[in-house]
Amino acid sequence: MIKMIVSDLDGTFLRDDKTVSNRTIEVFRHCRGAGIKTVFATARGSSATGLIPEGLFDGRIVNNGARAMAGDEIVYDRPVPEDLARYLKKACGGRGLDIVFNSALGKVYAEGCGSEDAAFIKGLLPEDLHLYVSLDNIAMVMHKDATKSKATAELARHWGIAREEIAAFGDDLNDIDLLSYAGTGVAMGNALEEVKAAADGVCGSNEEDGMAVWLLKHFASVTDAESKGVLICEPSGHCGETVVSALKNLGVRCKLVFSEAEVYQELPGGEWSLIFAASSLHDNIRILAPKLCPGVKPVILAEPGEQPHALNTVNLPVNPISIANILNGGSGFVHHEAPPFSPERAEQSWAIEGLDTEKGLRLMGGSEEKFRYMLSAFLRDALEKIGKIKACLEAGDFALYATHVHALKSAALYIGADALSEVAKELETAGKKGDLAYIEANNPGFIADLEELLPRISQVVYQSRD
Repeated sequence: MIKMIVSDLDGTFLRDDKTVSNRTIEVFRHCRGAGIKTVFATARGSSATGLIPEGLFDGRIVNNGARAMAGDEIVYDRPVPEDLARYLKKACGGRGLDIVFNSALGKVYAEGCGSEDAAFIKGLLPEDLHLYVSLDNIAMVMHKDATKSKATAELARHWGIAREEIAAFGDDLNDIDLLSYAGTGVAMGNALEEVKAAADGVCGSNEEDGMAVWLLKHFASVTDAESKGVLICEPSGHCGETVVSALKNLGVRCKLVFSEAEVYQELPGGEWSLIFAASSLHDNIRILAPKLCPGVKPVILAEPGEQPHALNTVNLPVNPISIANILNGGSGFVHHEAPPFSPERAEQSWAIEGLDTEKGLRLMGGSEEKFRYMLSAFLRDALEKIGKIKACLEAGDFALYATHVHALKSAALYIGADALSEVAKELETAGKKGDLAYIEANNPGFIADLEELLPRISQVVYQSRD
């Protein structure tokens, strides 16, 4: 049985526009509610947490496996020494490479790294370090033990989970070791062919919610109730219908009744494996149901926040992953959904001309603090990128120009600047094609819009909360 899920972010958990689908959010919340540990594993740094709605992950693996955290506890850490970072920065200075060192994370990287630059850096590294170059030509110097698989193994050991109980999902070359290590390694439909070849199976693409669909199908496929059936008794009918819907999605035969008398009519001679009953019927169902239908297992449908009974309990609104666990002989788990963002409950006004701030706040799981952090990061990064973009155009370096515009495209999406992100997308394509005419026609307007937006963001970010 799966007890731990490890997911890459870009191209796996995130869609191409860097958002998370409602179905993926729902499935991960259900998995956590059912007691399954959830982890994301990314080449990004710790700021990646700002891209994800709250309440979805128990752990995180960042910097391609250089650090793993269970909650706020660091359980695995393989940084690059600072003295080596200084040496690389000095040695690469003459090649025009800007070596960046994040001392807090022990992370060393350089943007716009071509094949000759990569070979040069590799020649400078000691045996315990290696170089990874992403498809976006971002070079990362890594400790040889900084891998997603080793970080995952340490988190699993921390939680007492066996390798065979881990399911992992990914799409890129740096996910191969993770998929090979996990008990079940699943490549996304959009994954590279080398990744698919290393995986145990392939699911749908990130645009098709492939991971969420695979997880739902997995929990359905391992149930033992298809040939028997589930009886649901819920007098109001409304909550019972949600249970019926969940069970049908799991491929389980079921029937909804509305009174205790109907339960006792259905049970004798029926092949029922479970009976879900409203908590008001708890005592009678617990005593009489097994006598009328030997082997039937009573499960209580409890109201949100209601304390669990001695029997298995599923708190409403229903959690299909918890139901799947019960169908497999496990236990139900109490699960409390985080409330969505509501402008009426906001600590301050987030209205910013040019931004869909409600979308940005929803992407942050309704957390105003995370949204403030993302806006602050956008301010800092955008100011830096404007200068780099201008320098690239002066030097005629279209490949590096495309890299910097790509970063702004993604960052703009996270804060709700959809129109700005769309312009950046077109400029990124032009940069990759070396289309100077398009860039000269559209880049000035893009920079002007960006420079007008930044003061408006700054005013809101730094306004008092009082």
